[in-house]
Amino acid sequence: MNQTGNRLMTSTRPTEYKTRFFQPADRQGVIALIREVFGSNAASTLERTWDWKYETWEWVYADHPEIRPPGTLSLVVTHNADVVAFFGQITTRIKIHDRVFPSIWSVDYAAHPAHRGRGIKLMKMVMQDDRLRRYIKLGTPRPRARELSLRLGNWHVTQLLNYKHLLNPSAVFTAKSGSGLWQRLGSYPFSIAYKAARLGVSTLQRPSKHDRIAMYTDIAFDERFDDLWLRVSPDYDALTVRDSAYLNWRFNQCPVHDYITLTAERDDRLSGYLVFNIQDREPLRYCHIVDFLVDKKEPGVLDRLLAWAIDYAKGRGADIVHCSVAPNQTMCRKVLRRNGFLVRKQGLKIIQGPAQDAVRLSPDMDCYFTRSDGDSDYS
Repeated sequence: MNQTGNRLMTSTRPTEYKTRFFQPADRQGVIALIREVFGSNAASTLERTWDWKYETWEWVYADHPEIRPPGTLSLVVTHNADVVAFFGQITTRIKIHDRVFPSIWSVDYAAHPAHRGRGIKLMKMVMQDDRLRRYIKLGTPRPRARELSLRLGNWHVTQLLNYKHLLNPSAVFTAKSGSGLWQRLGSYPFSIAYKAARLGVSTLQRPSKHDRIAMYTDIAFDERFDDLWLRVSPDYDALTVRDSAYLNWRFNQCPVHDYITLTAERDDRLSGYLVFNIQDREPLRYCHIVDFLVDKKEPGVLDRLLAWAIDYAKGRGADIVHCSVAPNQTMCRKVLRRNGFLVRKQGLKIIQGPAQDAVRLSPDMDCYFTRSDGDSDYS
């Protein structure tokens, strides 16, 4: 039976375990838990991103005050008043067919080592709370957490595909295979073969000649992006609402990365955008294409945006350009390949949890996900 206020259903065995919504006084306990489970770097990152992730979600409900919760939808599990597990959840909105639903992405999950083995019981307590059943629940859990989630009735939606454009094939080969003599010698034929293949696919590019490209390191996402969203979103079965409110929160306010935004404009109207950043992970430098949105019927717009991002990455000494898309995004995958993204690997698996009166997402739907969904870009 659910209790009132901030307290949720509690387990009956053992009685000292309780699950409830996060309260401000829990914050330091959660940080200490993350430090215990994942180490100091993870705890430091969470401290930097906490206010942005968990305290600035009010914009989601600006147009829907009737469903606004009284506080954050993240949860904690306590044992004798100590925080022993944390379920961090970001609040967003998702369009499915012709309806917009409130949604939550599970982004931080940790259980204290001394209290593991009760994961299914704790997850079940969280999933069964009525106040969460109105939300579309999405996440990209690690393998063990995903296994538990699937056993509790969640289901697989899709798996991102990670495409890579190798700007410096020799450096990438050496970094991945080692720095010995034979590895260095092997990098040369690999580099020659990769560059030849890249040259071959480049002849297939069909960049739009009608769009003016602009680059911004500090952009205010405005009504032009709202207009693009309204025009483009009906072509997809499901995708996170990418209006100006979301984009400003996701990219302008993010405390971890400095993003660069490219826009394509035609006749004073936005025809697409692309957001990326540069990150160093020794010994390589990466360019991560985090998000983009264009009209499906205008693939040449994405050609131009990608070409600009690749040129910028080259000029900044990047070794790899990385981009993640969902498998059913056929147009995007074709454009990536003809722009030199020839290496492909399986990426994060996305799952969905039960929700009241909500559409069940499935692998055969035209779902649009990128690196910006979930927390892989900033955790």
